[in-house]
Amino acid sequence: PSWQALRSRASVEEYAGTDSNAPDHFAFLNAIARRDIPLALQGLHEQLASGKEQLELLGLMVWQVQRWLTLAHLLECGSTRAQIEASTGWKPWQVERLSDELRGRTVGALRQALEACWKLDVDAKSGRTPRLTTALEQVVVSLCLPVSSAVYSDAR
Repeated sequence: PSWQALRSRASVEEYAGTDSNAPDHFAFLNAIARRDIPLALQGLHEQLASGKEQLELLGLMVWQVQRWLTLAHLLECGSTRAQIEASTGWKPWQVERLSDELRGRTVGALRQALEACWKLDVDAKSGRTPRLTTALEQVVVSLCLPVSSAVYSDAR
């Protein structure tokens, strides 16, 4: 029917007009995953400059840490790749990538990082973190550092 053709055309026209120069938030998370501190900090600042809210970026980092922690727990329990894919809904390439990113990250360190992020979230929302960008930079650096040198203390 003709209404479907019109709807398709309208969708294409709307989509064509939404070209954006906003930085890719996955590039920011990928830099953290690769432990590339300069690129991760650059990504954080690009995200902020493009208008992303600080707490939104903290949420992205929490999401990433939670994915690593989920995979770490499943691997610790002896889950196979197929079981992990079935229980999480992740694609095989996602499990492979997260597995690579997980190397050198312990469950304990990931729990600590997640707790630090949650504390920062609460502190920021209650006005106890006057320099949130600095605190976010500290979280980024901590997530990039090897476990033995990571600093997850009170990141304010």
